[in-house]
Amino acid sequence: MSEDLEFAVEKVKQAGILVMSFFRRPLEISHKEGNHPVTEADLASDCFLRDSFRLRFPDDGWLSEESPISGDRLSRFRIWIVDPIDGTREFIQGIEQFSISVALVSERRTRVAVVYNPAR
Repeated sequence: MSEDLEFAVEKVKQAGILVMSFFRRPLEISHKEGNHPVTEADLASDCFLRDSFRLRFPDDGWLSEESPISGDRLSRFRIWIVDPIDGTREFIQGIEQFSISVALVSERRTRVAVVYNPAR
């Protein structure tokens, strides 16, 4: 397994533990554009992943559904693309059909992809 994939798997599993600490508990929920829900679990997972990946790969770009868009990411050779909770509506409803998704793209090709359902 590549170093990038090993790191991504480790951090996604750790984010899964964090996300599960919120699962089926009362949540703070807000809405972003298009009436899409965002929970405190989404934001906590995003913050954990962003900080972990930036510490390990400071020269890489970052694109996440829950992070502010950074214009400089397109000038980076590698970009991590993240959805800290894919399936937020199901997560809110206590349905075990959600995941944490992370991918690494460089030279317009996916190099690493991790999709993890911590509830299953």
